[in-house]
Amino acid sequence: LTYFSRYKRTKLRKMSKRPCPTTPPFKLATTPWKDHSELVDTGDALLYGMDLFGDNDLNNPGLTTNETTTINDLTHAVKRVEIWRVRSGGTLIHSVETSGCLAELLLRDYRSSSNSS
Repeated sequence: LTYFSRYKRTKLRKMSKRPCPTTPPFKLATTPWKDHSELVDTGDALLYGMDLFGDNDLNNPGLTTNETTTINDLTHAVKRVEIWRVRSGGTLIHSVETSGCLAELLLRDYRSSSNSS
């Protein structure tokens, strides 16, 4: 056997041990939320935290209509993020975890300020 034919044989053996090219080169990621709409709905509800306090520059008094609905939606979203944190085993996406923590702080601050008034 010549050197070239030996080289071809070893190369073919190595190539045959490679995985099939039809297998995806990536791993599928699992997420703690059920589907995309659950993530979007929770994100929208977390944004209600900004509505709890009025903007002083625009003389906006904050929540005026449907206040209890907004607070209930925000509370539910914060609890859902806590559930996701447990489901993910502490590896929740930082943007989701941070948004949940900030909304929780705004909600606590709002409740403490409304109880003291």
